[in-house]
Amino acid sequence: MKSEGYLFEGKAPGLLEGDIARGEISHSYLIWGPRGIGKSELAERFATAVNCTGERKGPLGYCGTCPSCSKMIDNVLVDYNVKRPTRAVRRERGTEIRSSKASIKIEDVREMIEDIYLKPNEAKRKFWVLEDVHTMEERMLNSLLKVLEEPPGDSVVVLTADSPDDLLPTVVSRCRQVKMLRPDQDELTGWLSSERGIDGEKAAMIGRAADFLPGRALAIADDPCYWPLREGMLGILVDTALEGGLFAAQRGADTLQLLGAAAMEEGLEGSEPADPDGEAGRLASGGGIIEFIAAFLKDLAYLKAGMPIDAIMNVDRVADLSAASGRMEAAEWLRRATRAFDLSTAVAANANFRLALDEAMFLASGDSI
Repeated sequence: MKSEGYLFEGKAPGLLEGDIARGEISHSYLIWGPRGIGKSELAERFATAVNCTGERKGPLGYCGTCPSCSKMIDNVLVDYNVKRPTRAVRRERGTEIRSSKASIKIEDVREMIEDIYLKPNEAKRKFWVLEDVHTMEERMLNSLLKVLEEPPGDSVVVLTADSPDDLLPTVVSRCRQVKMLRPDQDELTGWLSSERGIDGEKAAMIGRAADFLPGRALAIADDPCYWPLREGMLGILVDTALEGGLFAAQRGADTLQLLGAAAMEEGLEGSEPADPDGEAGRLASGGGIIEFIAAFLKDLAYLKAGMPIDAIMNVDRVADLSAASGRMEAAEWLRRATRAFDLSTAVAANANFRLALDEAMFLASGDSI
């Protein structure tokens, strides 16, 4: 069971535990928060607690030994169903090509609609979890409205999304909202040390790289391609900022693009090619590269402004970053970081990656615009 030993900030589990204690379990929930915060794990823990027939302790606790808990732990409870986004695959000249965008399939939605009205087979409540519903097309979201409006009393539908702002208001209004918050930074570092045996300094670095999101932190710790990719990208950016000028920016853009392609196609330092849905794959993507540049620029702004070291993402390279920040004042680096974040958003929405990369690297070069 994925949620065993998972680190949750206390507010969301407490809210769901309150629903169980009062006997007021809603027919539909929207669990939301940033990618990697543990939305699917919280849905799993909630379903386990609801269906537990033994003695429970603490928010969303479960006995672990009753038939329902045992089957949840073994991932074989037929009344707990999860559908998550997948990438469409097509064949072109004998080669499999995966879609750049993952989404829940319409067949999965139809399966849920057909099954949700059937009585649970063995559990007290049947659970259907649809992950990342913000990736679904509007017509598919509309097909959920009837289920959310008139569900059977012994079924629970759980939707997860990055933000309710990404969904139709008619969908959001039919769900009980559960917002997930980041755990404390020190708590996350200690959890990584206990769960993965990672020493404190490395755990703190992973936490910063993961934006202190537990799921992302675990994924980074387990991804052999992430760290060589991150080190390579950071070295390119530092060299570009130290050298300055248009030629350095163009050379840096070329090198970054080649490094990202190598990570995806061959892997780095003996690792397998990066999984497109893993942390290295996301970092090597167009939007991931531009976002990393933006975070680098924010580090330069914070160092120039004399912010505490804890505010720096790439804390292991503070000396290099301090040297690279010399060309501009803090306000200008911050302005450039904001522009780079805008570029990463545009690339994620299918703007031209190479044009965005060229601009972002010129921002990193420290030359006047």
